[in-house]
Amino acid sequence: MKDSGNRDAVSVVGLGYVGLSMAAVLARRGSRVFGIDHREDVVNLINTGNCPIREPGLKELLRRVTVFGRLTAHTDPGVAAGAGTVIMAVGTPLDTSSRPDLGQLEQAAADIAPFLRKGQSLIIKSTVPPGTTRKLAEVLSQKSGLKAGSDFSMAFCPERLAEGSMISDLETIPVVVGGITPENTRQISSFWASMGWPVIPVSGPEEAEMTKLADNLWIDLNIALANEICMICHRINIDVLEVIGAANTLPKGAGMVNILSPGPGVGGSCLVKDPWFLHHLGNEAGVGTNLPPAGRKTNDGMPGFMAGILEEGLGRTGAVIKGAEVAVLGLAFKQKTGDTRFSPSLDLVRILASAGARVRVHDPWVDQGEAEQLLAGLAVLEDSLPSAVAGCDAVVFMVAHPEFSGTPAYWKGLVGDQCLVLDCRYIFNPAEMAGAGINYIAPGRRLLPGTGGEIKR
Repeated sequence: MKDSGNRDAVSVVGLGYVGLSMAAVLARRGSRVFGIDHREDVVNLINTGNCPIREPGLKELLRRVTVFGRLTAHTDPGVAAGAGTVIMAVGTPLDTSSRPDLGQLEQAAADIAPFLRKGQSLIIKSTVPPGTTRKLAEVLSQKSGLKAGSDFSMAFCPERLAEGSMISDLETIPVVVGGITPENTRQISSFWASMGWPVIPVSGPEEAEMTKLADNLWIDLNIALANEICMICHRINIDVLEVIGAANTLPKGAGMVNILSPGPGVGGSCLVKDPWFLHHLGNEAGVGTNLPPAGRKTNDGMPGFMAGILEEGLGRTGAVIKGAEVAVLGLAFKQKTGDTRFSPSLDLVRILASAGARVRVHDPWVDQGEAEQLLAGLAVLEDSLPSAVAGCDAVVFMVAHPEFSGTPAYWKGLVGDQCLVLDCRYIFNPAEMAGAGINYIAPGRRLLPGTGGEIKR
């Protein structure tokens, strides 16, 4: 292959959470980066040094790399022709049947194909079922007139990042590389290694595609395990965090037992969709998979379980959920992000609203316009923490944003001693909260004598 374009330049197609974080880190490591996105408002924000998403460290990094001209954003896919490496990081959501919708990726491939040049490398980072990269290689070959694998290199390199820690994850997590030929694997591994990343080469794109799905199925099932343990512990008054902490001291295999933390559900784009990708892949292969839908059922049911705990807690004070003033703190799906995709908080709000509660919501990380649109007719959006919790019968912590921390005395001053505090993210110490006179519950944590909330054995 004869090199074409600037080998030090990289084009990133899709400037969402993954693509924009990737583009900014590549620019910091010395690449000239051309970002491509069809959304003009996003492109304009980036080019003025503003960050369209909330991700720790990204705003400051983006400002630096745009000021110095290392990163520019464009709506024209033709700028990809000037890059030695093109990275595709567009969304691959679920359709209405919980099957992978590859429409955005296919459209992005069609947009890029006319501008591919001999000697370029094309990397797919969008999460896809195994076999997708090779199918895209055929489409790109047809539309570009170039042969994938020989005229241009192509590989699948899964993104394995967590929102809220994307920048730090990008600095530490190895890059898995599966090229459509062994030479493509070598070439694209060399690209990542030259930028300072540790590389895990695998036999082909199918292995790399399956790696991402296996990672996220493990995480989803592990959380489901923690959640089912939590539900049992809650009912028989055993402290779930003590149980998990002790269980995780057992050596097993190459490491230790590693049960993750329970919580009010699982959200975000990857952990919700990837188990379904794998489930449908298994069905198509004649393997009736049981674990992916089982994990999804448990985790999807957690907002309902939290609503049940809330109703029981209110009942112990003589209150009922119908007509109760309930503040839900956190609309994003996890801490330190503004991403609301598949957020369990939204499910909890819907459940509480349908039960007749008057719901207020506060999340300092979520765009106010987006939040108002999501909550229309369900809840009142509050722009400050004091206004959200004032006079409430119950406060539910659904996300552990740093803005929601504070001493028990601070919270006692905000909510008083009659308000029920349901801590779904284990932000506080139960003994300290009870000692401050707060009516406090955390799912699966042992309820203290004298708090009025003991669960009888």
